[in-house]
Amino acid sequence: MNKPNFPLAKLLHNYLLSNKYELNFEKLKLQLLSNPGYPSIKAITDTLDYFSISNAAAIIPKDHLRKLPTTFIASLLDENRKYLAEIKLQKNQVNLFKDDYSRGKLSIDEFLNIWDGGVILIEKNDKKSISIFNKKGNINLFKIIIISISLLLPLLMDLSIPSLTMVLLSLIGIIACYFILREDLGLGQHLAAKVCNSNSSNTSCSEVINSKSSKLFGSISLSDAAISYFTSSALIIIFLGLDLTFFKVFVATSLPIILYSIYYQAFVIKKWCPFCLAVSGIVIIQSIILLNSTAKLNFNVTYLVKAVSILFLTYILWLQIKKLLKDKITLFQTEQDFLKFKWDNELFHWLLQKKSLILAPVIDDRHSIFFGNPNAVLIVTSVTNPMCGFCEDAFKVYDRLMKQYGDRIGLNILFNVSPYNLEEENSRIAQKVIEIYGKDPKIAYKALRDWFYNRNFTDWINIYGHPKDENELIILKNQYQWIRTNDINYSPVTIVGQNYFPKKYDIEDLPMFMEFLLSMDFSQKNGPIVRKAQ
Repeated sequence: MNKPNFPLAKLLHNYLLSNKYELNFEKLKLQLLSNPGYPSIKAITDTLDYFSISNAAAIIPKDHLRKLPTTFIASLLDENRKYLAEIKLQKNQVNLFKDDYSRGKLSIDEFLNIWDGGVILIEKNDKKSISIFNKKGNINLFKIIIISISLLLPLLMDLSIPSLTMVLLSLIGIIACYFILREDLGLGQHLAAKVCNSNSSNTSCSEVINSKSSKLFGSISLSDAAISYFTSSALIIIFLGLDLTFFKVFVATSLPIILYSIYYQAFVIKKWCPFCLAVSGIVIIQSIILLNSTAKLNFNVTYLVKAVSILFLTYILWLQIKKLLKDKITLFQTEQDFLKFKWDNELFHWLLQKKSLILAPVIDDRHSIFFGNPNAVLIVTSVTNPMCGFCEDAFKVYDRLMKQYGDRIGLNILFNVSPYNLEEENSRIAQKVIEIYGKDPKIAYKALRDWFYNRNFTDWINIYGHPKDENELIILKNQYQWIRTNDINYSPVTIVGQNYFPKKYDIEDLPMFMEFLLSMDFSQKNGPIVRKAQ
């Protein structure tokens, strides 16, 4: 059987939940699987960076184990297999959730023997009201099945024992069909993986379910037939009652299909599907219960019409639901392929080189306000306007990068505001920030941050005051002239070194390329080049 498609995503998702981060699993999975480095530790850290989660990947001395948080992701080497696991550190033991979905417990010494010192750490989320993504919007078929069964339970209380037995067997059959359906859709599932790989030499749910010869009449899949059979059986008994004549015929017509399925697995494909066998077993048990009844055959035309209508409608409705599920999967795969293309470093590098500045940024006391390390490997220039709504999002990205990369980057701020309309709010904010910068750059950065995170002019002016010193007009005029020389007439504009950040990307995409950008040489006249390894 195929392995589940996203074990690392599930591992990372569990780790984030352990640290009180609420997020949409589908979006996490999409970002992780579309990373060019997947599967790798870098793919995980890139994904965490994308969601603005502070993280670190490092090699830790083993004697520092107790200095680590109680939960972290560790790199382990066991029986020549290197893998990742979420670790929950306790007093005398370590609990593991591995990237193959299995769980385990080890003593401290046993853990140290297989741990290579590699860890991925994140900061615990203490902001209870903040979540990365709303949990709504996911289709969880298994939960839908369980909820539907729960809603039907009150209706089961009035059923006779034979009727109740038939319904319960059908409900168990629906749950077995859930796992068959996942294989049919190519999703896989960790419980199914354990069951179907219990004897790897002759079990393969995937081969049995996805075989063309296993389809009824060449088009009806086993999952479609089984789900329609069990669902309609349960609904017919609950709402119409158990008509022995109808169900004897119904089950009797199903038996040849069941026998063919068993024959096909045993002698044609020579592989067994445990969930398919479970479905077959349930139908056989139902047939035994019905055939043991001595009641005479007596066709009720009204019952027959209603029952066949329920069966037909169930099948048609299920086909529509399955189509929606397939469309959702196709959309996800399309998005994943697109992001893999989008995150390609060579493509980004090519687009970055396409457009460069006419006049390079001038970083001195007469032209700019600069934050961070002036000798940093990477200088990001931001052309911004305090009253520009999109500039707010751009600044938040810069702010995040400044925190994450520290002295490795520098931020050059240029205000795209007119120095000739000084009473405008955007001009007054720019003047005041420049004025504060001349006295204390740290307070100036805080003032910028306060503005872009709150954007309330009255409150901001009450805190920092109106501009008083006209010396800042020199900087404002020089910035305005530089912006016009480079033919920049909108905001925000992000400049990496001397090249425009490509318009094909959103500013929120910049963090995904930071490590790549930090590996580049921006001293070249013809644009940045990738540094060669020494």
